[in-house]
Amino acid sequence: MGLPWACSRAAGCDTRASGRRRSTSVHTASEHECRAKSHSLDTSNGAFRGLSYQAEYLWIKHVISRYERVAYTESDLVLVNYDSVRRIFLEQYGRGAEARTVPYAAELAFLREGGRQPPEPEHIAALQPRSGR
Repeated sequence: MGLPWACSRAAGCDTRASGRRRSTSVHTASEHECRAKSHSLDTSNGAFRGLSYQAEYLWIKHVISRYERVAYTESDLVLVNYDSVRRIFLEQYGRGAEARTVPYAAELAFLREGGRQPPEPEHIAALQPRSGR
């Protein structure tokens, strides 16, 4: 779930009253990513690129990070793909939602030998329109 949806759900949903849980998934903290981009620049990139990265960094640091913090700290569960991502969020925002690691896998990992996909569960297949029926 992207940051805008996670943040809006965290701000507008009282899960205690409804019994529902809020969850979101993250791949990195925006400020951390932007800082890495800025540090990768050298003189061959030109002044304009440096200024645009600096402007992007300031926007993320002073605006986007606020929303990211809400999404992270007010969700009930955050899914991360690596323990390093969990550490980045912990360092940047402190203790937040419970974080669980969900390993990254390419689509190929879910295909059977020979490239065949496993059969759809019957209850899922019943929901989807089929051509020729």
